[in-house]
Amino acid sequence: MKIVFTSDNHIFYGNQIKSVKDMMEKIRAEKPDVVANLGDLGEVLIAKDFSLVEELFSIKPTVWVAGNHDLYSYVKYDPPEAMEEFLKVMQYGIPLQKSWKDKCTYYEKDGVLFLGTIGFPDFSHPKLMMPTKYYDDKSCTIDSTYINLEGGWLQYSNPLMEAFNKKLQLINESKCKNIIILTHYNIFESQYNFDPNNDISVYFYCHKIGLMVKEIAMKNTDKNFYAISAHGHNFNRGEWVKETPNLTTHGINTDYNSQKFITLEL
Repeated sequence: MKIVFTSDNHIFYGNQIKSVKDMMEKIRAEKPDVVANLGDLGEVLIAKDFSLVEELFSIKPTVWVAGNHDLYSYVKYDPPEAMEEFLKVMQYGIPLQKSWKDKCTYYEKDGVLFLGTIGFPDFSHPKLMMPTKYYDDKSCTIDSTYINLEGGWLQYSNPLMEAFNKKLQLINESKCKNIIILTHYNIFESQYNFDPNNDISVYFYCHKIGLMVKEIAMKNTDKNFYAISAHGHNFNRGEWVKETPNLTTHGINTDYNSQKFITLEL
């Protein structure tokens, strides 16, 4: 099976028409069995023209998870509400997360199991020096301009992580030998150049989900796990890394001015 992954397309940032169409032409030439999009299509809830969204999802099947920019709108919803509104609009492809507390959605094809979540900052990495409350109360990204984060991030991160951990338990009963984990936010340092001294860095990272994925991989040594993330743009490592003997990771390296994709053949 050949899988193509793309992310952080930000199709409403500048004029992306040619770059999106050029990338999709290249992806078609790869003849993928599945395309996976890791979110940040762009401000879909603000947009009026969906032609580039249709182009990105023109190859079937395309599975996807939402990114933080996909939750932006002129109405300041909290994250679960914003995801609900986005899912109403986003009638393309196959979502791997159908609600903020989704515990059961997955996609399976030819012995490969796809699971996914947006993830959200958890401020739990052991390298962080300040108390969790310090990071939870701050907002160094522009997310709070468009998403209602009053009361902190963790009131949304914690139930999301709890739900995704229950979804991961489906792997224990699955007969699939290859497991694809898609997260918008990075979950391993092997995906992202994590810098605990950088105020922005901690808002690009969800440490606990990485621990959950590693734990489930250790319980299922007969299966191969592939964890792919987005969100970090040029701070992502952009390479396949062996996190454990049966867990391989990748943080897709992107920028706002071009369209990129990577491939995986199983």
